[in-house]
Amino acid sequence: MGGESFSCYHLGRMYESGRGVGRDEKRAVVLFQKACDGGEMLGCANLGWMYESGRGVGKDDKRAVDLYQKACDSGKMPACVNLGWMYESGRGVGKDDKRAVDLYQKACDGGEMRACVNLGWMCESGRGVGKDDKRAVVLFQKACDGGEKHGCWNLGFVYADGRGVAKDEKRAVDLYQKACNSGRAAARILA
Repeated sequence: MGGESFSCYHLGRMYESGRGVGRDEKRAVVLFQKACDGGEMLGCANLGWMYESGRGVGKDDKRAVDLYQKACDSGKMPACVNLGWMYESGRGVGKDDKRAVDLYQKACDGGEMRACVNLGWMCESGRGVGKDDKRAVVLFQKACDGGEKHGCWNLGFVYADGRGVAKDEKRAVDLYQKACNSGRAAARILA
């Protein structure tokens, strides 16, 4: 993994976001591809996002899955979250909640808080794993403590309803306030 590939990845991020250069998603795709071809897995992961969203390139969920898989296999946890979402939603692959749960668990264990939230949702609904409100609470708490506003928001719901915890509307209000104050937008673009 040479510096060139890492530089191509970062330059792609600049073109994708329009930071320091004019926004040019097609140029970003070319740079992410070059980074990916050079072994920079963040380039592969971001290229997957471009294919999934159809930004700068034709939308191609199958190609996105392949790129996310490559990046996830190399240990890029945000790519594992996105790959889990593809399995959960059946985009580019057959719908497979169990596989989604496994990918979310891997990414959550790897410190990716969005994965903890998604895994919590799966536990709450019993999709791909046995329904387990207490486990969902633990996962939402972990995500909230890790700065993921959706973890706080979901934890607020479980406290408001008393699912897996004693009902505590004051705690719910505090958690909703924390989520509201976080100001972080939901994003699936990889860092």
